[in-house]
Amino acid sequence: AIGLAAPGLIGGGTPLVERALSGEGAVFALLGLLAARFALTVGSYSLGTAGGIFGPLLVLGSQLGLALGLVFHRIAPQAVPEARAFAIVGMGALFAATVRAPLTGIVLMLEMTEGYSLMLPLLAATFVGQWTADLAGDRPIYEALLGRELGRAVPADEAPPESMLHEVDVHPGAPFDGRRVADLGLPPGCLIIGVERRGDHLVATGETVLTAGDRLTVVTSSDAGEALAALSAGSGGS
Repeated sequence: AIGLAAPGLIGGGTPLVERALSGEGAVFALLGLLAARFALTVGSYSLGTAGGIFGPLLVLGSQLGLALGLVFHRIAPQAVPEARAFAIVGMGALFAATVRAPLTGIVLMLEMTEGYSLMLPLLAATFVGQWTADLAGDRPIYEALLGRELGRAVPADEAPPESMLHEVDVHPGAPFDGRRVADLGLPPGCLIIGVERRGDHLVATGETVLTAGDRLTVVTSSDAGEALAALSAGSGGS
């Protein structure tokens, strides 16, 4: 029903991100989209029906960033000539705050948008985002997801398990080639979060079909030796 009434509120949100990067939108409309997407994302994860976290992160960050950029542009148009730059910075800041990987966030934003002139603003925003999240005492999102996948809740006062990000290339004829993520049989402590395919960055879901040439972004727990072995064997790597 929500998809029929407001298609922009469901799915990966790529059109919303593209509109934000082009500077399209009004402040109150952007804030409304932000609130609705946030509520639906939280609801989806609470029900266990979410298809990914990377796409929603980009949508929320771009909407909030552009809204702030439009406000600052109206206050000081000479100091803020282009509000859309705030959309890129907003995505980087929210990624860093949620994932706790500021350098990864910077690299991702630069690769996706080619906004290399925004290196310094991205540096400042991502580290402020991480500092704010650390101050609030929140756990990194992928560590929380790994804890849930492993079937245990990590108390707030317990040090979270260390997680690691990996990039894995799928080779032609490898076991992963032509298979859905849900059918890979990955061991606990291993989660595919993104797929880079011919320059496009896709949010990995259980229905995503992998093909030769894909570059997978994978998060694993630090002691997931079995997961690394499965990734190497399945991707056709050595």
